[in-house]
Amino acid sequence: TSLTSKGAAAIQSNGNTEGLDLTIAGTVVSDGDVAVYLPQVEKCTVASTAEITGVTGIEIRAGELVVEDGAEISAGNEFEAKANGNGSTVKGAAIAASAHSTNLPLSVTINGGTFNCAYALYETYLESAERTAKTTLAVKGGTFNAPIFSKNCEGFITGGTFAKAV
Repeated sequence: TSLTSKGAAAIQSNGNTEGLDLTIAGTVVSDGDVAVYLPQVEKCTVASTAEITGVTGIEIRAGELVVEDGAEISAGNEFEAKANGNGSTVKGAAIAASAHSTNLPLSVTINGGTFNCAYALYETYLESAERTAKTTLAVKGGTFNAPIFSKNCEGFITGGTFAKAV
């Protein structure tokens, strides 16, 4: 299964979506935008067979993201991060964990996979509203061909192979 988009997100949910349990197991490509944009409050699993490529691979703004070993996520090498209350905020990250102004919990678990881009994982909160909901990250494995950055989480890397300093 392959899904390709020109200039827009190939997969995009609505921030009010409830009950979403999405599994990505095929190829997802966006030429010119984030490949997968997830502002929802539920769960997305990136299966071991998934290949995701975009300006940003996946941007999650709320909810839970789990990446299984074997997945490949790539993004462009041009990096930018800026506030956008109703859209994507980061370019150049395989996974951007950028909490939404809706103040909902956000969780990213990386069990493995291969990550190529400016940042393998980039976690930040760029909105002006106060954030009280928790952001959690867990990097348990994977091959990271780009650095990891987190503004709000510490001690979440317990495994993986890193080509660049973390």
